[in-house]
Amino acid sequence: MIAKMVSFFYVLATVMQMLIGGYPVFNADNYTADISDFSVTANAEDGFFTYAVQNPDVTRFNRFSLNYSSGSYMRGVIFYTYKCRQYSEEFFIEPGTDMTYSSLIDGYLEYGCGKKISRITFEAISGEGHEFLLESVHTSVAQVHKDVVYIENSRYRLGASLLWGGAVSYLEDLKDSDESLTNLVNCHDTGRLIQQSYYGTNSAPYEPGISFNVTWSYNPVQGGNQYGQNSKIIDLEINDDSMYIKARARDWAKKEYTYCIMENTYTLSDDYIKVDNRFIDYSPYVHPYNQQECPALYTVSSLGTFVYYDGAQDWTGGALTYRDDLGFWGDPDEPQVRKTFGSYGAESWSAWVNSGDWGLGVYTPGAKQLAAGRYGYNGTKNASEDATNYVANIGQFSIVRCKPTEYSYFLSTGTAGELRTLFSSIKDLVYNELFD
Repeated sequence: MIAKMVSFFYVLATVMQMLIGGYPVFNADNYTADISDFSVTANAEDGFFTYAVQNPDVTRFNRFSLNYSSGSYMRGVIFYTYKCRQYSEEFFIEPGTDMTYSSLIDGYLEYGCGKKISRITFEAISGEGHEFLLESVHTSVAQVHKDVVYIENSRYRLGASLLWGGAVSYLEDLKDSDESLTNLVNCHDTGRLIQQSYYGTNSAPYEPGISFNVTWSYNPVQGGNQYGQNSKIIDLEINDDSMYIKARARDWAKKEYTYCIMENTYTLSDDYIKVDNRFIDYSPYVHPYNQQECPALYTVSSLGTFVYYDGAQDWTGGALTYRDDLGFWGDPDEPQVRKTFGSYGAESWSAWVNSGDWGLGVYTPGAKQLAAGRYGYNGTKNASEDATNYVANIGQFSIVRCKPTEYSYFLSTGTAGELRTLFSSIKDLVYNELFD
């Protein structure tokens, strides 16, 4: 009898949570509102538009999609009911005709659902024309993936953490014979992983934070901030051998989101993983020219030897340089690698390998420099430990407000010689105009 009562109250509590938006209703009907469902207040001169929903009876949702046309980059705010209260959520959209914007709601990872959209506002933040038309709004309930999502083929298993902005938190070579070495990526905290990271201004009106006891510039980090707070997942699409993830990044040294949107497309092949990155900063700040991590990559400590080509005759088979004495890359008094490449077509690849000359390589065509070092080296294969190895293929550019930044890179596993042969064979597969 007691067990039945507990079961009854559990079901009752679950139903109540569903009613207030605590859990998604996976059989909820999709809902589409066209322009006739809105009353519109627009001030094109100021670039501000308000769409108030005349028919707010929207089923529960954790994803909304907008079809629109815009002459400007816009800041949007959607107002809806969440857990029995009015809730507002900020988003950003790009200009264009017949565009679609899709977003998971803020409460997605907590199994939350909203309902009853009341209004949506749009404000122009960049662009010459302030023409704007919202054509339709669509809501739906998307499957909830709590944290790491995976894609896999016969060679690789790749995982991206939704708690950490869709950054790569897991990479395994399924054909590697070492069964004790599974995940090659250090996932100790939000600053590790394989991820996008950019550096901007530290001047007013931006207010810098403090990290590692120094003043820290504007630093959108895909994984999150130094306090362990995660970035926001905006959108997600998973296919058999590829996945697309969109996120709003945290500012590393501060307890707040940036105005930055990061997109990643991960694609598996038999020999490598191709990663396509896209980044837009919607902030009001003016950023200086800077060195940018493209990408930042952290491995398990057991891959403790750094390999790269330090010569001047790129792709001619010259001797590789092996370094197993590197220290912390953030301390100029410790041994580390700082390599500048001579031209766009240089061997801008490197690898962290183990004592058997096998490991993880990264190649960013056109990168200008690389930086590498080790932290707390202890040779562990545990991906969650603090000890790690770091490398960044570096591009040199400034973040430009409301201007997309795009580049691609490759990941692969094998011996240093195998990685060099592979990267040489695909060096013309992408052209990163950003680094030219």
